[in-house]
Amino acid sequence: MPVAVMKTKPTTSPHLRVAQTLTALIVLLATVASAGGLLIPDLYRDPAAMKPVLQGQDLVTLIALPVMAMTLLAVRRGSARGTLAWLGLLGYLLYTYVGAALAYAFNDFFLIYLAIFSLSVFALVAAATGIDVAELHRRFDTAVPRKPVAGFLILIALMLAMGELGEIIPFLTTGAVPEIIRRSGGPTCFVYVLDLGIIVPLALLSAIWLWRRLPWGYVLAGSILIKGATMGLALLSMDWFAVRAGYPADGLAAIWVVIAFGSLGMSVWFLGTAEGSTAGGAPPGRDDRGGAEEASVKEYRNTIILHPETEEGGYSVTVPALPGCFAQGDTLEEAVAMAKEAIAVHIEGLLEDGEPIPQEDAPLGMLTISLDAPAA
Repeated sequence: MPVAVMKTKPTTSPHLRVAQTLTALIVLLATVASAGGLLIPDLYRDPAAMKPVLQGQDLVTLIALPVMAMTLLAVRRGSARGTLAWLGLLGYLLYTYVGAALAYAFNDFFLIYLAIFSLSVFALVAAATGIDVAELHRRFDTAVPRKPVAGFLILIALMLAMGELGEIIPFLTTGAVPEIIRRSGGPTCFVYVLDLGIIVPLALLSAIWLWRRLPWGYVLAGSILIKGATMGLALLSMDWFAVRAGYPADGLAAIWVVIAFGSLGMSVWFLGTAEGSTAGGAPPGRDDRGGAEEASVKEYRNTIILHPETEEGGYSVTVPALPGCFAQGDTLEEAVAMAKEAIAVHIEGLLEDGEPIPQEDAPLGMLTISLDAPAA
């Protein structure tokens, strides 16, 4: 099966336009919510120890919103860096306003929190189905720090898991309720649910996919780094506001420092190796002289083997000449199309690492044989 490895122009995505429109509404509503939290004295009806904590997060959110507006403009210009930063900031706002909608004491801004939460969910879904993931992956150059970023994502997952399980497990042995629950006065802690149930598994998954050079690994890694930097800074701000108000910090400040500044540094390094367009309707990359980018194309021929999946339906595909390269599809046509994309990504990964590309001098021969053997 011939596969041409080249840079392609993405198509306009209506889902992406929906995500951008929703993001503009999110920025407007989150500006009202965070500014109100800082400026309206009696808005928060939570326990006294929680009010400065919530205002600490409001401050970082208010600072992050102009950055989000700039990333939205960058997405519309087709920036790969802007796209990943935009997704990461959407993730931060979703995380933040899940807590506001579900865990804050009921207040006058409840409907605003609910709207931001809902809009963030649908914006992320629209964005995930609207971005050209394969094209975004191709926009990273050979200097991408794939392995260091994957290692750092694993470190984030381990620090969050150990730090929060270190607060939960003592309750199982001594009955001591974690400080964060005592301080908030709530029945449980939504942070544990989101971190241990979603963020930790997602960080590990993105590390594995990035290590294996899968396109979604690049998207998730960049987004989680941005989300980690923003949330880490918010947690430090929350501790700072609490200490200024005479309350103790949460005891995990060292972890937040590593996550905040480590994620920030890794984001700069990782996104610094991305360039050009990735979003729907964006123009192809241009060189420094303003000329159109020229695509370098080479055709590779590979034999694929289609394996019918009798239980789940569809087909899985393997490529004998490229160990570790596989694909799946619900129909024969989809399986072949996914195989072409998987081969292209696999070959580009080998080229990035300077490894030779296996060549097939002639198509593999397939022969079905029958023989007599003892029955089982």
